[in-house]
Formats: sequence, structure tokens, C-alpha cells
Amino acid sequence: MQTVIVGVQGRITDGTEEIELLVHSHNLGHPSPCHVYENGVHRGMIGGSINSLDQIFTLQAARHAGFTVKGRGYYLAQIRPETEEEKKR
Repeated sequence: MQTVIVGVQGRITDGTEEIELLVHSHNLGHPSPCHVYENGVHRGMIGGSINSLDQIFTLQAARHAGFTVKGRGYYLAQIRPETEEEKKR
């Protein structure tokens, strides 16, 4: 079994306002594409060259000038590797 990050959730703040961020993978075990939520509102799906959900979380936080990451947590899942037969399908 392999443990993978399927979501990153945290808060960013500028000292007076807080924004809750959630980034989660669309396909279990793959960071791309992923969905982005701010304060529970879906902000869209991001694809392309994503190395990790942490990367997207950090980039999303950086879109808010003057805000810093207050904290973050991870949603984890365990998946089993695909068999050779499943890869052929």
C-alpha cells in the first residue's frame, strides 16, 4: 500500500482577515488536475505541470498579496499499486 496526499487544507491571513483554502486531487494518487476552493467556493480546476498539491496551495496563497499561511493540514489515502493486468486496460 502507498500513502498519498489527496488534499491540502489550511488558512491564510493578513492579520485581520482569514481565508480557508482547500486543494484536492481530481484523480486519487495524482496531483493534477486538482480543484481549488476558497472559503468553500469552488475557484476552478487546475491542471498541467503540477508537482504536488502543496505547490498549488502555496501558489493559491500567493495570489493574495499581504497574506501568509497560518497553517495547513493534509488528507491522506492509502492506495494499492496497479497490477500489470490493470495497467493494460
